Amino acid sequence: MKRLMPFLALIGLLVLLPFAARAAEFNVPANGTVTISQPAKNVYTAGNSITTEARISGDMIAAGNSINVNGDIEHSMIAVGQSITLRGKVGQNARLGGNTITVSSEIGEDLQAAGNSIVISKTALVGGDAMLAGSIITIDGTINGWLKGASETITINSEIKGDVKVDANNVVIGDKAIIGGKLTYKSNNQAQIAGGAKIAGGVDFQKRTSYDNTFVRILMTEILTLALLVKLIGSVILLLLLIYLLPKFSQGVLGTAVTQPWMKLGIGLIVLIVTPITALLLLISTIGASIAFLLIMLYVLMLVLATHYGTLLIGQYTLKLLKKGDVNLDWQTAVVGVVAVTILALIPFIGPLAVFAALIMCLGSLSSMLSSHARH
Repeated sequence: MKRLMPFLALIGLLVLLPFAARAAEFNVPANGTVTISQPAKNVYTAGNSITTEARISGDMIAAGNSINVNGDIEHSMIAVGQSITLRGKVGQNARLGGNTITVSSEIGEDLQAAGNSIVISKTALVGGDAMLAGSIITIDGTINGWLKGASETITINSEIKGDVKVDANNVVIGDKAIIGGKLTYKSNNQAQIAGGAKIAGGVDFQKRTSYDNTFVRILMTEILTLALLVKLIGSVILLLLLIYLLPKFSQGVLGTAVTQPWMKLGIGLIVLIVTPITALLLLISTIGASIAFLLIMLYVLMLVLATHYGTLLIGQYTLKLLKKGDVNLDWQTAVVGVVAVTILALIPFIGPLAVFAALIMCLGSLSSMLSSHARH
């Protein structure tokens, strides 16, 4: 029984995964509330309510209902949620998606945000460029680069040092607005430009003469991008759960796949083909029906696990090519693996073939481990 514990743990992990994904920072808080009160290197978490009070010296990726960032983030931030409030400083880039987004702090480099309501408050400073898409966009903070926006109504009442290019039905430029470059806007209506506003590069008004779907196209692009982002975040969190909750088992699966790739590839192909045939033959007999059912359940479980471990395997291979040395099984492997698989999926034939080969290797490795545990 002790030998089978890793497999029982994996089954439990897959059953509980939908609940863990809602409330997970690797310690999987039961109440769905994640609070980062101590300094951390990297934070990858999901939950109903997420709050950071301490400094994060690396990156933060978060998905949840309410996300409140009060502590500083030294590197970059990716967040998807119903409500996102950013009060802590972000050293590099911030990519945000949600219903209500409020930025009240400094962002060292670029800001990308999509939502219903986006507010860049007076205390905010974007060190680079900003790309915003939303129903209502209000900008009272400084942007050191250019601004591109798509909105129903956009209001600018602060300094933007580069060009401004927006697509909106209503464009409002306030008294305190200072635009260092050119203002280009496409709209059905003339912009409301206050007398005190300063626009160094002039104004280019492009009136819509017929239905123009530019706004819809830009907004849909942002929404689809964020949907992909949510999927990628979910994949990374799942892989991290496997890595940190079952470290020895995960090392074993990937270790044998790396050291014996051709053997595990052959075993994986045999398991892939022979198992469903065996289950079908067992179903023909009344006595073997229950065994066939269990075999099918185990087969599906193994395929699911092999898919995720295959992603980690590709992440390890990719990091080895980049680093030219030994690679630890950690968050970097998970992130690089998810990104690499996403890119490979876009490459005709060769990309999907590489992903399939990694899956089969891990299926062979899992089958070998299961067989070894069963014998002992």
